[in-house]
Amino acid sequence: MGEFGIGQPVRRFEDKRLLSGNGRFQSDNNLHGQAYAYVLRSPHAHACIHKLDLAAAQAAPGVALIMTGADLVEAKLAPPLDQPSLDCGALRSTE
Repeated sequence: MGEFGIGQPVRRFEDKRLLSGNGRFQSDNNLHGQAYAYVLRSPHAHACIHKLDLAAAQAAPGVALIMTGADLVEAKLAPPLDQPSLDCGALRSTE
């Protein structure tokens, strides 16, 4: 077999750095003019969405872009893996 086998511990070299507070994460990088994403989830499981009124959100200060599930499909973008409820029409909540 090789250097490691099933059930053997694998020494991780990043642990000391992360556990001592010296780790660097993507969220530590902030650029001038950086935008942030927010996913608004429905408070109702299995809700049937008939209409979205985005006017107030679009008029809010600092809002750069609003995308619905239909917008993601049209732009040929996949929804984030941790947001399975982004859908067109019916909402399926896993909570």
